[in-house]
Amino acid sequence: GIDSIWVNKIDSCIIWKKESPYRSKYSHKNHDFNPPMIYINKADSAEWMKLKGIGKVLSKRIVKFREKLGGFHSIEQVADTYGINDSLFQEIKKYLIIEIPPEKINLNVSDFQLLSDHPYISFKEARIIINYRKAHGPFNDISDLYKIIALDSTRINKWTPYLSLDAEIK
Repeated sequence: GIDSIWVNKIDSCIIWKKESPYRSKYSHKNHDFNPPMIYINKADSAEWMKLKGIGKVLSKRIVKFREKLGGFHSIEQVADTYGINDSLFQEIKKYLIIEIPPEKINLNVSDFQLLSDHPYISFKEARIIINYRKAHGPFNDISDLYKIIALDSTRINKWTPYLSLDAEIK
């Protein structure tokens, strides 16, 4: 709120303190700040907020996205959260740890709703998978998805960490 030209004129008359009593212990200007390591598949929104650049809204968004995914399968997926730009991700990446695998969806028993609820699978793609399964029977292997001409292999690669053929999984 103070004009910088005026401050430059009186700068020699001002004694500047190195540390402000008003600075938050989580302020990025505090060089002693050392955030904790975050277990990305366990951390709640309060833990995410301990990282520089992650506030209340973004921390809740990360947790919600993780829950919709069924968990992160790689640290890089945190960057897929809406609102995390590349510079923020690069800043927090060194504090992230992945410790448990994500939940998996059983490709042979999952219904349309379960498949389409996954953030990486669109309604159209879920419908294609269900229709293919109805026409050709159960999948023998996850790689059978590549036989479906209407599906993009790049998209399939993104889904495979979340898919299974095991009977006991969703």
